[in-house]
Amino acid sequence: MRNIAMILLLVGFIVGCSSKPDVGDIESQLRQGWGVCQGLKLTELKKTNGVDRGDSYDMAVSFKLVVTKNATAEEAWYSDAICPMPGMLELLWVYGKADKKFRTPLKVGDVINVNDTFTMVKSEKGWITK
Repeated sequence: MRNIAMILLLVGFIVGCSSKPDVGDIESQLRQGWGVCQGLKLTELKKTNGVDRGDSYDMAVSFKLVVTKNATAEEAWYSDAICPMPGMLELLWVYGKADKKFRTPLKVGDVINVNDTFTMVKSEKGWITK
């Protein structure tokens, strides 16, 4: 029984010392960033690709932003009804145009599909965005 416990501990240690980041390394940062947006909920976060650059790692991810609050086009894109600045600017310029939701009203349940790439660097506390 003691040998099994030692083997499981060793396997856990080896798996935990990954040289490449995974989606969990960026999830808390994304949730914190989008968490200020009371009209959006981040869901279905997935790593879609990764490129090791030696001193950094480019991680491509996809996720959905689900609208949790109804808003007219004016409220959705030109006020902080869905998301305060600067998050709304990012939503507007990067994601709104790409997903064809720009300048349209947003309804509860609408989904904004997001594909993005983040440059990650290894820090003393793990992988973080650069």
